Amino acid sequence: MMVALMHPAAAEGSGTAAGYLYSWGNNANNQTVYPDDQNPVAVSTGAFHSLALRSDGRLVAWGDDTYGQTQVPDGNDFSAIAAGGYHNIALRANGSLVGWGRNNFNQTRVPAGNDYIAISSGVWHSVALRSDHSLVAWGNNDYGQTDVPPGNDFIAVSAGGCHSLALRTDGSIVAWGQTGLHMENVPAGNDFVAVSAGWYHNLALRSNGSVTGWGMGYNSLPMPEGNDYSAISAGGYHGILLRNDGVAIAYGWNRYDQTGEIHGVDVRDVAAGYTHNVILYKPLDNSKKDTAAVIHPVRSKNPDMFAVNGEPLAIEDDVSPRIWVNTPLSPGHRIFGYEVPWGCTVVHDGKNKITRVYGPDRKEIFWAYD
Repeated sequence: MMVALMHPAAAEGSGTAAGYLYSWGNNANNQTVYPDDQNPVAVSTGAFHSLALRSDGRLVAWGDDTYGQTQVPDGNDFSAIAAGGYHNIALRANGSLVGWGRNNFNQTRVPAGNDYIAISSGVWHSVALRSDHSLVAWGNNDYGQTDVPPGNDFIAVSAGGCHSLALRTDGSIVAWGQTGLHMENVPAGNDFVAVSAGWYHNLALRSNGSVTGWGMGYNSLPMPEGNDYSAISAGGYHGILLRNDGVAIAYGWNRYDQTGEIHGVDVRDVAAGYTHNVILYKPLDNSKKDTAAVIHPVRSKNPDMFAVNGEPLAIEDDVSPRIWVNTPLSPGHRIFGYEVPWGCTVVHDGKNKITRVYGPDRKEIFWAYD
């Protein structure tokens, strides 16, 4: 994901065994060309780069290095990592922070202190959890994303595009920052155990193993079913869910083939970037390394998702699976009964036929199928 939850994967006592890396999706900046045999115990993804924590406490990064975001700091005392849009934050074993990469909003100028226990980086900002369970944030604050809520009852944090999420001790969720894309509309309940903030959407894991999503496009974005999930990661316009059986399922926008299912290995950690993914896995047979995990494309199990009054929408350019993100014009706008996210352009015939859905720059196309 472009943003990641804190990965508490210290070399000792983390409970996360070293494994292997696998990456797929957009590779314009070599962000899926991962280094081999690094003994990773945690992974985190930025916009176009990735970061891994090794079992010896050292860091390794790859992909876009325009702002020095893959030039990791020296040391073997790191215990957690958080890749942001174009910067990174790392937590040392002594509870202090270090930042590097792009610094146009002071996002790498980490706060002083050695009482931090969790970190997360968004596109232009970062959030940290202190040992007293209070929050601190820094970087860009155009949308109030660094104006953290008061309190000493937080147990997890996740920084997104221009917003952030935190999980309270009572299992409830709080959000702050950018509004207008429904990202502030957190689901009710106090049975949540994990949160992940993406660029324009969010994921939350419940104690019963089910996953809830909200934000841009979630009224029309098919999510994998089930209540056997153990980890989540929200990316640009897609997400990854990790099942208890070690299968990872990536779903959502598939412009760069970043969706699919990973079988044949035991996936231990997942990270969704803007348009790419990284997983950490263990071979099913510990005596040998699997050379590659198998990706099985995800297709919709609900063709009626694209129907109006029982009549299927005739959608052009039905190319190999491109999942639809219905997107446009103003917050709350609806087309054919679907509320579509703000900022994109939907081309249709005015009746019941969508032909193109363009991204905010009107260049990239969000495809549809089924």
